[in-house]
Amino acid sequence: GRLWFGTMLGGVNVFDGHTFTYIGEREGLSNNEVRSIIEDRERRIWIGTRKGLNCLVIHPDTASTELSHQTPFIYTFGKLDGLNGIDFNIQLALADSQNRLWWFTDECLTMLPMDHFKLPADPPVSMHLRHIEINGEYLDFMHLPDSLA
Repeated sequence: GRLWFGTMLGGVNVFDGHTFTYIGEREGLSNNEVRSIIEDRERRIWIGTRKGLNCLVIHPDTASTELSHQTPFIYTFGKLDGLNGIDFNIQLALADSQNRLWWFTDECLTMLPMDHFKLPADPPVSMHLRHIEINGEYLDFMHLPDSLA
């Protein structure tokens, strides 16, 4: 019942029939350059970006149908989680009849067998940095080159 729009620099916009909700790096997405969006059989939304894979889960205890009144949890996956490639290709994601999800990256083909995959039991912890100083100098961490991020 929702339309999901991935953008090249503006994260994800979701339309629930009444309102638009924005989801981006500030909300926990690994990158605002969205390359693919796919839904699995359990209605989780998988978002491939330029810097990793994200799984968006809507909190099941929420009664409201409007996403703006619900609590989405975003699980992020990258190289430390076992992905060989994190730069996902545009529109190259699919779900097959054997309940597997497939993504293409610049480095490889990634397959996730959903019958054997479990998300962590606890939702991810949200942490937001507002200010960093090193030796008394302000570091603009929002604009670090990719080699340092």
